[in-house]
Amino acid sequence: MRLLLTAMFWTTLLFAAGAHAAETVPTTTASMLPEFNLSDLDGATHRLSDYRGKVVVVTFWATWCGPCREEMPSLQQAWRRLRRNDVQVLALNIAQTQYQIQRFLDDSPVSFPVLLDPDAAVSQEWGIQLLPATYVLDPKGRVAMHVVGKRDWDDPDTLKELVALNTQP
Repeated sequence: MRLLLTAMFWTTLLFAAGAHAAETVPTTTASMLPEFNLSDLDGATHRLSDYRGKVVVVTFWATWCGPCREEMPSLQQAWRRLRRNDVQVLALNIAQTQYQIQRFLDDSPVSFPVLLDPDAAVSQEWGIQLLPATYVLDPKGRVAMHVVGKRDWDDPDTLKELVALNTQP
């Protein structure tokens, strides 16, 4: 039964990911997301709370997701421009092997941490239903933005919006 439910979950994600355009979902700044403790591709551990005090862009993705693949270069460009402004990008890969991820990154390298959610526990706990799904957290760890679908993260207006989160009370 668990295998059937998991298959249904991933089938839904697979079909929905390719057909969904970017949409910013309304959020309340009071909402907080559950902590995670995940390893990156080099085995280093990352906890969400490690990044308190910074704006954090947490994107959920998979190599089989076309919009995710298309979005990665803009995340890399945004990260390159914003990391000096206390903005952190974290890419949480859902249920894929390091080999699968590394094959993709060999062609589309990124310098921000790529974290492994091998059993999709974090993505399920955060309520991820479509890919890519991105949460932007303010320096206090509150949800400032939730984007479902592919977005141009290195768009000048988006970059300004992310930097401005560092100055909000």
